[in-house]
Amino acid sequence: MTTTFQALNKGNVKAHTKAIKDQGISCSRPDGLRVSLKALYIRPEWNIRDIDTDHVNQLKNAFSNSTTPAPFKVQPCLVNNEERFAILGGHHTYVAISELIAEGKVFTENSLFDADAVFPKNEAEAVMIAFNHNQGKAMTVIQNARVFKRLQDEGMTLIEIVNKTGHAKSVICNSVKLLEGDDELIQLVEDNKISATRARNFINQHGTEKATQYALADIGLRTQPVSQESVNTETVDSDNNQPTRLAAKDHTQTVVTRARGGLREKNLPKGKIDEMESLIKYISTRLDTEGNIHLADAMVAKINSLSEAISKKDDHNARALEAQNALNN
Repeated sequence: MTTTFQALNKGNVKAHTKAIKDQGISCSRPDGLRVSLKALYIRPEWNIRDIDTDHVNQLKNAFSNSTTPAPFKVQPCLVNNEERFAILGGHHTYVAISELIAEGKVFTENSLFDADAVFPKNEAEAVMIAFNHNQGKAMTVIQNARVFKRLQDEGMTLIEIVNKTGHAKSVICNSVKLLEGDDELIQLVEDNKISATRARNFINQHGTEKATQYALADIGLRTQPVSQESVNTETVDSDNNQPTRLAAKDHTQTVVTRARGGLREKNLPKGKIDEMESLIKYISTRLDTEGNIHLADAMVAKINSLSEAISKKDDHNARALEAQNALNN
């Protein structure tokens, strides 16, 4: 059966509440709106933030220890032509209470919870109410991006979004740019395998289609084992003899030593360069008349250490260049 939904942009909360009570669903409004979970409705995939299981468990623990749930932010609506309150804010609270009821703890199906009813004039305003209500728990850059994009799709201008959310123009534009990436790239950002800035740079520099390939190559180079000599940046599909996307699954299963850099070419840090300058000056004082050098063991160790740092830098740059060439071909 298809569920029909109609958000109400105006009306009378008291009359709406009475209509729900007449259906045999617990709710009241003597000195403030109080509703049971049966009076609430969650619009599928409408929540601006994914449900965080850890956060739900924290709420369940708090409610089990006599903490009162925060009021829901709701909008009067019709679901299959029956009065309900759609949740704009409080999705994690709803899930936590639902699980406790299912476990037979703390609450029952007839328990009443505080709610604040509002009549957003349009969908954009409803999204903004949800966005502001969810500021108690930090949202990810991708979740913010989806909110900004929804507001744009609802017809809000950039300046209006800036004024409503308090975020700078650059933050909004840069966040929305991330959504041009494919699902795999977005998931890499969500999983903190690559920074939002790095992902956006790949989209800007290489386009949507190749951005994920570059991101995966970057991750592979940053996380490969130190004993590994080279990085395989592409494989061949035996069915069509064409290069396929870099393996997305392998990099999460490899025992790795993390290092910064990825596809970026590296230079020696200033400290190492200063060491080299000092060492060259020192060596010049240790030359005899025949051109032989006499060094203390400590100086020999320092030379070996600098040589190793240079070799690592050269090895990384060679692999980075190899990966870039493979991606460009």
